[in-house]
Amino acid sequence: MKDFVGFIKKNADRFLLFFILCIAVFLRTYRIWDIPFTYDEFSAISRTNFNNISDLIEYGVKIDAHPVGIQILLYGLVKIFGISEFWIKLPFILFGVLSVYFIYRIAAEWFNKTSALVIAAMVAFMQYTITYSQIARPYISGLFFTSLMVWFWTKVVLNPDKKIYGNLAGYIIASALCAYNHHFSLLQAAITGFTGLFFIRKQYLKHYIIAGILIFACYIPHLKIFFYQLKIGGVEEWLGKPGAGFIFDYFFYLFHFSYYFLAVAVILIIISFRNFFPADKKKKLFTLVSIAWFVIPYLTGFFYSVYVNSVLQFSVLIFSFPFLLFVLFGNIPEVRPLKKILIIALIFIVGCGTLIFERKYYNYFYNSPLREPIIEAAKTVDSTGRSNCAVLFSLPEYSTNYYYNKYTFHKKFSYINILGYTKIHIDSLLRNINTPFLAYGETGNKQIENFALISYYYPYLLKKTDYSGGNFYLFSRSASNRDIKKYFFTSQNGFESNIKFWTEPVKKFLDDSVKFHGAYSYVFDSLSEWGPAFTAPLYDLTNHKNNVVDISLFCYPLNGFTNALLVSEIASDTTEYWNANKFNQFSLYPGRWNRIVLSIKLSDIKIKGHNPKLKIFVWNNDKCNFLIDDFDVKIREGNKSIYWTVRKV
Repeated sequence: MKDFVGFIKKNADRFLLFFILCIAVFLRTYRIWDIPFTYDEFSAISRTNFNNISDLIEYGVKIDAHPVGIQILLYGLVKIFGISEFWIKLPFILFGVLSVYFIYRIAAEWFNKTSALVIAAMVAFMQYTITYSQIARPYISGLFFTSLMVWFWTKVVLNPDKKIYGNLAGYIIASALCAYNHHFSLLQAAITGFTGLFFIRKQYLKHYIIAGILIFACYIPHLKIFFYQLKIGGVEEWLGKPGAGFIFDYFFYLFHFSYYFLAVAVILIIISFRNFFPADKKKKLFTLVSIAWFVIPYLTGFFYSVYVNSVLQFSVLIFSFPFLLFVLFGNIPEVRPLKKILIIALIFIVGCGTLIFERKYYNYFYNSPLREPIIEAAKTVDSTGRSNCAVLFSLPEYSTNYYYNKYTFHKKFSYINILGYTKIHIDSLLRNINTPFLAYGETGNKQIENFALISYYYPYLLKKTDYSGGNFYLFSRSASNRDIKKYFFTSQNGFESNIKFWTEPVKKFLDDSVKFHGAYSYVFDSLSEWGPAFTAPLYDLTNHKNNVVDISLFCYPLNGFTNALLVSEIASDTTEYWNANKFNQFSLYPGRWNRIVLSIKLSDIKIKGHNPKLKIFVWNNDKCNFLIDDFDVKIREGNKSIYWTVRKV
């Protein structure tokens, strides 16, 4: 027994590393056959349908914002295995597990084995690295290539007397892989190479410079593509510019937005910071290197995003992410085997516990808004009868075709994909659908008014399913005992009396001859630019940032009507949000009432003021002649998990 305990103590580091790697494999391969493709993966896969590498680069890479490396890898995988989640994702899962191993090796070399085990456990158990290990994009691959590069770089600068040519070869190849993987992993390789000039021994400086020249030579064929992509500015225009709070959001995201995981991390950070500048010269140098290697890419991405084009998001920091962990945990002192076991056990319990039970990772990530609505629609059509249920999707065409063919081979149904349709087209389409039920699946796209458009023709909601990034709805024309209450706040102004939150209508503009409902409608003419407005403290109406405001009114055009605007505004001291829909974006038939809608997706608005007010009004900017009636403001429960990936639910 004594010998066994001694054996365990002697080999505790190996056993703990093996345990960490085993859990890393399990977390990344759990229900591996059920991991869905993401939108970005479909985008990349759709750009592999070429007969040769030349066309792939010209039409599948240059238009993208990334180097050719991973696109060529995907091209090869698709050619060999076809479009298969398992085979396409498998290399990236392996990259994720190998990253844990090499990050451990680097941390053990730079600091000590206790801090290395802590850092490896963090990398193994975090949602951040698990998610990107299950996505076939150039993020976890870049983490692996960067880790591999830094490992060989460490061998070259610290132990150049041992296998110098083999280590230099590994360093050159890994650096080239970084360069062809992603522009930020290229940046990491450049920073690493420059840093080595201050570390390498003088007698090996010539070897090191030649290695740098060879790395650049490897990248020369890609320079033309790099400058072309730099010129067009990438494809990240949809990203908002980062604010000062970005780095804090990133930190909370790393630790699962969990007070438990944060508490464990803070305790370990305090222990590490007590020895932040150790007496050991090597540890001190590598602490400073770690700070620089994280801060430089972060500041580069931040200022480029603010002043040039938005590129900074959590994914592009993954290449420098290990060095942030080195700063936070690298100076934890070496401890006895039993303490190591307890520390790793604590990180395992809290990290995996919060991943599975707080973040509900496998529930959210595995229920894709690109896949699940198609499966739900098939079940719905099967249960209601094919002739009784119309199906609409607002989903990317490539992913819809893929999952429709994969999952509905014995439950085929007809559907219309309205992604990209104009509001006039959608309204016309809905007007001509006569089925009792309508199933609708969407991603969190900008066609936010679709719900309000559908609700007019199908006023009863029977089912609502939220996914991270999308929804599935089942609507009905007639009421039933299964109806879900769609709106928890409703205010309708029919211009019959004074109503809370609405300005009092001017009596001379009330018309009793033509009205949609009730006794009066409201007249706009060439002398009236503004009409009745709805104004209310936003947080008196809704206290959840993910809810949706649906606004609608009925318009009756008069005398060659041209256009007006339905406007929404959120303001505190200054206007924080302003949006409008033009009346002529909708069907406007003369001599009849036409419905105009506008929706506000609160989850997309960063409200800074403490007491913002919601204001809704019609702006008759062209001084046209028309009537309005039944001016509605409604608030419905949105999708609380719409941005689950990067936000706390």
